[in-house]
Amino acid sequence: MQERAYKKREMPKEAEEWNKVVFATLWRVWILSAVAALLLVLFYQPTQECTRLDYLQQFFLKPAIGGAVVVGVYRLILLYAGNRVTERCMAAISMVMVNLYILVMAVSYTNIKVFPMILVAPIAIASVYRQRIFIMIQTAGSVLIYLLYLYVFVPQSAFDTLETEVVDVIVFLFVAIAYAIMVEQIRKSTIALDLQGWKDSLTHMYNHEAFYEELENYMKRYKEKGETFSILIADIDNFKKVNDTYGHAYGDEVIREVASVFEQCKGKREFASRYGGEEFALIMPGRDKKDAVLLADKIRREFEKRKLECEGEMKSFTISIGVAEYAKEYPTASLFFEQADKALYDAKVGGKNKVCCSAD
Repeated sequence: MQERAYKKREMPKEAEEWNKVVFATLWRVWILSAVAALLLVLFYQPTQECTRLDYLQQFFLKPAIGGAVVVGVYRLILLYAGNRVTERCMAAISMVMVNLYILVMAVSYTNIKVFPMILVAPIAIASVYRQRIFIMIQTAGSVLIYLLYLYVFVPQSAFDTLETEVVDVIVFLFVAIAYAIMVEQIRKSTIALDLQGWKDSLTHMYNHEAFYEELENYMKRYKEKGETFSILIADIDNFKKVNDTYGHAYGDEVIREVASVFEQCKGKREFASRYGGEEFALIMPGRDKKDAVLLADKIRREFEKRKLECEGEMKSFTISIGVAEYAKEYPTASLFFEQADKALYDAKVGGKNKVCCSAD
């Protein structure tokens, strides 16, 4: 029988990020619930019917182990099946795992009067997928778990309900912190997704849009505070020939190598981006024309030294760079960019593999 080859699906970045949110929230809530359960054990007053050991087994070990199994299985699913199923299927699996975890808690914490407060959390988590059907299904699931808790788990429990202020405070703090964890995870992931929109997928450098956004910010600083800066535009020499001769995959390797050189040579304040295609741009705050040319030449020389293997041979490539200093105001970012672009053109027609500077 011929073995079936599975091709990995490329899950959308947003869906992948939200699955990470759900897992991170579940993992942290598991730790938090274990701590809360330990506190309940410490404040528990033993009786003849229920010793502290009995209480420990029911309200700490049982939910902690059960929760760990659910979280562990969910992690394995994300690792090994995350790219083999559709986005919606993975979201459904995530919701199932969350509900299994809540079900473990519902079976375990039958003696806590305010436990139903926790059942609202899965509805909030389901909202991250931004699909009404998931929220509706999760709401129905939370109601079902509540009915099971109220009419099945509690009546069958051998433990009396704990009705003390200490228990109520511990549970309230647990729920409040759990919600804070969830909100923080969503906030971080939203920021990460926003950043992905500004990044180039091949090099992970900032993209064309991010470059212009940052360039306009520096132009405003110059207008308000007189802070000078320079930019450089770099272009890989004869890149079309590289693609035609060695293939686009190898061309991508050359592009990544340029990105590596930029990352190595630039300072912490410099803003590097892949402007588009084989072009790269760098904003250099505080550098005048002279300093900018020195940095540009450093980048040029470093890239020229790099060797890339192709068909058993080590090959090297070159870049040309144009530099411009923002020493006066320009009406638009595009007009200023043209100064560096003209300098780049001069470097190209002047023999390539060199740095040229704008006259303005």
